[in-house]
Amino acid sequence: MTYSTDPITTPSGTPMPSASLMFDLRGPGIPGGNTPKSAELGSGTAIGRRIAIGGRFERAAAGPGCDDVRMRLSYRRPSCQWELRPGEIHVCSVALAASPGCIAHLEGVLSPEERRRACRFRTAALWEAFVAGRGILRTILGGCLKLPPSNVPLDYGERGKPRICGGYRLRFNLSHSGGQALYALALDCEVGVDLEQIRPMPDCDSIAARFFSAAEVRDLLSVPPDQRVEAFFACWTRKEAYVKAVGDGLCLPLDSFRVSMLPSEPPQLDATGDSHEWSLFDVSPGQGYAAALVGERSRTEVYGWAFSDAEECTGYFG
Repeated sequence: MTYSTDPITTPSGTPMPSASLMFDLRGPGIPGGNTPKSAELGSGTAIGRRIAIGGRFERAAAGPGCDDVRMRLSYRRPSCQWELRPGEIHVCSVALAASPGCIAHLEGVLSPEERRRACRFRTAALWEAFVAGRGILRTILGGCLKLPPSNVPLDYGERGKPRICGGYRLRFNLSHSGGQALYALALDCEVGVDLEQIRPMPDCDSIAARFFSAAEVRDLLSVPPDQRVEAFFACWTRKEAYVKAVGDGLCLPLDSFRVSMLPSEPPQLDATGDSHEWSLFDVSPGQGYAAALVGERSRTEVYGWAFSDAEECTGYFG
């Protein structure tokens, strides 16, 4: 697989210095010198014609008597300078906790339409989560593109996928749940990420019967009851990440493709009929969360960066 080395250009046509995005982001309290944690895909066993195999990260903790081969991304604190290259996906894990002052700052970078959307939430907690999540997104993208966060030209595709308009090569996706958010960044590569806080789901079997493929329902019912909720959320986030990467939204039925969920299986995607090549990863930010990342192309390196709260993230990228 080869990647373009054409210069990155701004909407005005001014070339940036290289085929990658170099970040020199020296915010308060950010130490330097950390080596990024990455994983490159190897080959795997296909379960269909169009297949993506998950990355080789750190081995997930297995329960008693469970041979768990799943690998999870290890998140590190970012260094003062890091680079986004073609063939890489960077995932930022951010706790959405923020002081009133930080929330006010993040609200100030939102567009008028985003502020109107925030006002539709009926509780202060939901309003604050939206403002923090969207404000942090604009701050991260602004840091990448050397733009003020409020000037990042965000738009939505025909089916609702957020994107940067104006000819930029940067692609992104985001998801938040339970006070935590994930932001995926890549060059010339569509990405989708989904995050869910694991919680009791007494009706997970009936939800699976409605939305999952027949093979996935069989897999879920084969999982011991004490592990079934975790398997359900593994399946759900992997399916949602693929739908978000493709950008088809509700137009792509969830039962039209298959993902793995068994503790004994690595992340796998079977989307027969899709002409693209995709990679599927487990990118959970920690215990109590399920998260999946899907990226275009069959060989991809993934880097995980952790921020303890909104202030640290906005200080780094702002």
